[in-house]
Amino acid sequence: MRRRLNLIIKLAIGLAFVIGVGYQLLHERDLSLMWVNFKANWAVDKAWLIFLAVGLMPVCWLLESAKWKLLMKSQYRMTLKEALRAVLGGISISLFTPNRIGEYGGRLLFVPAKHNWWAVVATLVGSFAQNLVNIAIGLIGVMVFLLFMPELPYAFRSGLGVLVVISLCVAIAVYFHMPSVGRFIGRINVPKWLSKPQRAFAMLNKVHVPDLTGALALSFLKYVVFCSQFLMMLAYFGVEVPVVWMMSGIAVMYLMQTSVPLPPFVDVMVRSELVILLWASFAVNELSVFAASFFIWIINLLIPAFFGLMAISTINVLQSLGYETKVNQSYTDGTISHSADRVIRTSSDQPRAGD
Repeated sequence: MRRRLNLIIKLAIGLAFVIGVGYQLLHERDLSLMWVNFKANWAVDKAWLIFLAVGLMPVCWLLESAKWKLLMKSQYRMTLKEALRAVLGGISISLFTPNRIGEYGGRLLFVPAKHNWWAVVATLVGSFAQNLVNIAIGLIGVMVFLLFMPELPYAFRSGLGVLVVISLCVAIAVYFHMPSVGRFIGRINVPKWLSKPQRAFAMLNKVHVPDLTGALALSFLKYVVFCSQFLMMLAYFGVEVPVVWMMSGIAVMYLMQTSVPLPPFVDVMVRSELVILLWASFAVNELSVFAASFFIWIINLLIPAFFGLMAISTINVLQSLGYETKVNQSYTDGTISHSADRVIRTSSDQPRAGD
């Protein structure tokens, strides 16, 4: 029964994944046109942009894996390969959940059940670090656009700039004082039904400041890789926008991606519409921007998600969630581990009362 339930859960994840990806591909209005555009732009002198963008994909997710491994190490040590499997598994489930919240559930499947809550906390901290980078650079992008809009009153632009600086300072202060936040949460009296989430968030006091610094640095490097890939795809599809405006537009796009809770397959089109609006004065080809965003989605999310789905298919979901122990699993599979076998044979060799 456990094996069947395990199989049902995996099939449900796979089915949801297929539905999410299928929805994106079937409802993409310009899919055939984007493919024609891709082939029309194919040339030997520009092919390196595609290969380099694809080559940076593993770099991006290795950086994310290193960040999660760093945040997990105080409670559970894992190899970079194990962290990568967990990150890819999280991508698979996040592909059909709002604002990629499925990453939390996907990653905890790859750690022992007793560390599930810590996996959630480490993912939360890593997401906070990435969002902090996205928001900080995105707000700078917003300010760049405002500087080139003289029709707005100077007082308004100055006031917004001060507000941005204050907001960033507060966010950075909260981030680096997360251990204190955890201790504060642990002292709050909450109803019994909130005791488990409270204990989980109280575990923030076990996050070390050097690890927070490392996570922020890795998040910044991942952001640079993402931006570089998008710039390459825009260059491949012939989008010609001044560098300052292009970088600002990408920064604002990722800011909106962080702020608006949408599934990734919907978010692709939303952020494309946003950058087209921001670059409207340069008469950019809308189809080229859509194509660049869509191919980035394929490179950075769809391809890794397939590998993540393969990784999920190899694990015992019930065991990861704490509903089945290793000993139970050995009996379920019709085998007994060597250690359990030794215990059973040793106990059977002991003399019984009356022998």
